Amino acid sequence: MSRVLILIAAALQAVMPGQTGADLVPSADLIFVPPVPEDQPVSLPATAECLALAQVRATRIIAGTGIVYQISSRRQFINRVRGDADMLKEGQILHVRTSGSMLCAGDIVYLLDGLTGASVRFVGLGKFERYDGGLGQRH
Repeated sequence: MSRVLILIAAALQAVMPGQTGADLVPSADLIFVPPVPEDQPVSLPATAECLALAQVRATRIIAGTGIVYQISSRRQFINRVRGDADMLKEGQILHVRTSGSMLCAGDIVYLLDGLTGASVRFVGLGKFERYDGGLGQRH
């Protein structure tokens, strides 16, 4: 890939000989981030205060424990809710009201009945912790 970029830069320099490389950059905010190979380990934080809602691919309730948020096939976080985790039951629907695009510690999650959709209870979110358990496992 870097060879292609070098060839493109050389071609642009040949077409516009008076321009310098700095003049060719369209914006000062543009940065190049090289891709990370799939087999290379990625360092993840042990805990996080917030998750971007757009990155959440799936959720699952672990009864009496917390809520698992799947970010990718290799990245999951569990939120051990503040207060009474015994209110968490499998089959409940999670309803979140946020003012932005982030889900953060302290946000309220409403637990709805899976059959009627009626609001059952609510819990406050704690910190998000890295989770290595399988999302598809049932306990």
